[in-house]
Amino acid sequence: MSYHRLLVALALVVAAAAFAPAPTPKPQRRPSVEDAVLLQGNYQVLEYGRPNLGGGGGPKVMFGRRAAMKIRISGDKFSFMYQRGDEFVPSTTYEMKLNSKASPKTMDMSYNAGDYTIHMKGVYKIEGKKVTLLYVNTYSGRIQQDAERPTDFTNPPFNAMQMTLERE
Repeated sequence: MSYHRLLVALALVVAAAAFAPAPTPKPQRRPSVEDAVLLQGNYQVLEYGRPNLGGGGGPKVMFGRRAAMKIRISGDKFSFMYQRGDEFVPSTTYEMKLNSKASPKTMDMSYNAGDYTIHMKGVYKIEGKKVTLLYVNTYSGRIQQDAERPTDFTNPPFNAMQMTLERE
């Protein structure tokens, strides 16, 4: 008799487990993609200038050649590209370091020009296919000049440059 009771109890346990609700699946986490990966590619230059010229109110286009200029971000390289015939060829290439965990996000770029180094210290934001950079140029080596990094896009320093790019 006890053997029969054991089988009945076991059958009840199995039946209860069969009708128990299934555990809810854990939501799939989308892997976070680092900004350094998101930024890879070629960009048209939409705006390039000093946002504080003429009393503020957004970037003032200073460079007439911007239509003939593109930006390429490849690995940790940020290259200005200029049109030569039907092609765009790299001109100055900066080494780029991003800090996407800062608020606002920061970027540091540098270019060694021989006896001095040009540094671009700034902030950036990514909005869909558009990337906006706000930075100041500083110099070290034979030429010495320092400037404070911009801290936001609403009140840029007088010597700041702003560049708005759109992915091709």
